[in-house]
Amino acid sequence: MTSARKDALPAAGEPLRCLRCPMWYGAEDEGWGPCSIKNRRGDQRYLTYGGHACDEGYVPPPTTPKRARAGGLRGSRSTSSASAVG
Repeated sequence: MTSARKDALPAAGEPLRCLRCPMWYGAEDEGWGPCSIKNRRGDQRYLTYGGHACDEGYVPPPTTPKRARAGGLRGSRSTSSASAVG
């Protein structure tokens, strides 16, 4: 088994596997689980194997860089009266 994280997307050119898909909520230990796309559509056979290549044509949205936390922004202050202290 690879040491890749579950949320890691495949490299360009590699097929998206159910295990890495955010629409799949299966049990990693058992390897089988439901595909929410197939389940939502009402398919009789919505259980898929985690190593199965996606046959739904799902393309995950591109990842965006994480935003800086508000605590890390120095010198910026809220203009809201709700956050006023005292």
